[in-house]
Amino acid sequence: MPDQTDATFEERLVSATDAYLDQLENCVRLLPRVVAAYAAGDDEAFEAVVERVRRLESDCDESVRAVTALVANADVRDLGIQLTHVHLHAGQTIELYQSLDEVANAAERFAEDLAATAPPRIPVLLDAFEAMGERACEAFAAMRAVVTSYLGVIRSPDAGVDITDAVERVRAAESDCDRHRNEAVSAAFSDHEDAYPVVYREQAWLLDGVVDAMEDVTDCVVRVSGSEVGIEVAPAAGGR
Repeated sequence: MPDQTDATFEERLVSATDAYLDQLENCVRLLPRVVAAYAAGDDEAFEAVVERVRRLESDCDESVRAVTALVANADVRDLGIQLTHVHLHAGQTIELYQSLDEVANAAERFAEDLAATAPPRIPVLLDAFEAMGERACEAFAAMRAVVTSYLGVIRSPDAGVDITDAVERVRAAESDCDRHRNEAVSAAFSDHEDAYPVVYREQAWLLDGVVDAMEDVTDCVVRVSGSEVGIEVAPAAGGR
């Protein structure tokens, strides 16, 4: 992360958050490549992409520690009058970054488990995993919009935004991943009698956990949104 000694608190927060989200997005975007490399039987390419996921997850850990420390340690001199909402909502903002960190953790868990267990290559199951990885990439863009909207509003409380559409896109992706997960698990147990269906079931849940973590991020924003933070979002159907 570049030196920002002379930058304002707001500039440092925006820059650190953008860099962190870029790292996180790069990590998530590797998921379809992890599955495709494994399905192709290219061990060298597979090991390389899994290692790339590990490095990005480690980078994300370092970045999230830095940005949460930036928020936690900010004082009146850093913030000034216009950014008092950052101080008032510091705990909520730190919780949000910690939720984001679970996205990278979930991606790494899936990649490492696939590498460790190395189940037989069953095209229908790996196709389902690749579809889940693609949906995770789509969900990330919507989740990122929710996060940046939240940070924009706590920096400028009078600038209200509506994140309903972005939140619903994440929820739709999570539902699609649940469907792919269930179909993969059902296919594994109906077509195979050895121990590998259990392995594939665990991997399906681990991969599904990536988008679950994204939904947790948007739910975190929804929970803290209210009269003090000018974010509008419609409730989930059925009163989530």
